[in-house]
Amino acid sequence: MKVTGVVWMGVRTPAFAELNDLFGSVLNMRTTHESEGVTWFELDDGAEIQIYDDRDVDHTFFGDGPVIGFMVDDFATALQRLVEAGVELIGTGDANDHLRWQHFRGPDGNVYEVLGPRDEAE
Repeated sequence: MKVTGVVWMGVRTPAFAELNDLFGSVLNMRTTHESEGVTWFELDDGAEIQIYDDRDVDHTFFGDGPVIGFMVDDFATALQRLVEAGVELIGTGDANDHLRWQHFRGPDGNVYEVLGPRDEAE
């Protein structure tokens, strides 16, 4: 198993409007989704940036800093290695048609995430 890239960043912030303006207007990131208190951006390399207003209840576990997502080539092995290392997993993970992901708390107290391709058998 190896990490192949940083492909996702999410942040829950009380400065939602200002951060939305910084990313969208100042840094000219391409918006892919907008709804009340949520904006998603996508970079040219496919990396996703998601910002959430601090009233968002689904991402309270994020903490105060950005959450970084690491793409791995073998999700099952990455998850197994996290469990074996005694790393605190947050929630039960999630998936879409192509990817699986799992948030975890690092030894520094920050939240991180691993993402990887879904197994064809799933």
